[in-house]
Amino acid sequence: MAAQKFLSHLDNAPALGYLLWRSARKWQQHVNGAVAPLQLTSTQATILLACERLTKPQKLVTPMDIVKHTGIGKVTASQAIRTLVAKGFLTVNSSTDKRAKTLQLTKEGGRRARHAADAIAQAHTDFFSEIPAATRDELSAILARFIVKGAEE
Repeated sequence: MAAQKFLSHLDNAPALGYLLWRSARKWQQHVNGAVAPLQLTSTQATILLACERLTKPQKLVTPMDIVKHTGIGKVTASQAIRTLVAKGFLTVNSSTDKRAKTLQLTKEGGRRARHAADAIAQAHTDFFSEIPAATRDELSAILARFIVKGAEE
């Protein structure tokens, strides 16, 4: 019965969660298109950018730091990191403790991260251009609260 109630609601006006999910998928596709010329996916670009950002204050960055910073799942992050290493954009430094792997951008990885940042910034401008600035700011504040709330749980 609950499923019928949900589906009947979709017939009248799409549920907020469904709209958010579809919008997020469209955004991810848009970013994937923007970073594809760099031979990156949106997930890979996010990892490179996070690695660059986190390296500055703390020097050593682990895969778990990336997971916590980005919200990317452990398995997805691990797969993307392996791909970035294979492409020569990241190196993994291991100590005797296998849990203590650290990541480091290669020179090419740093270059790709900078280009990805520019491509994503342009994608952001293009994708959200039809939404008035005040509405974008309000929406950003609302969504940020969900992220903070999720981090506390």
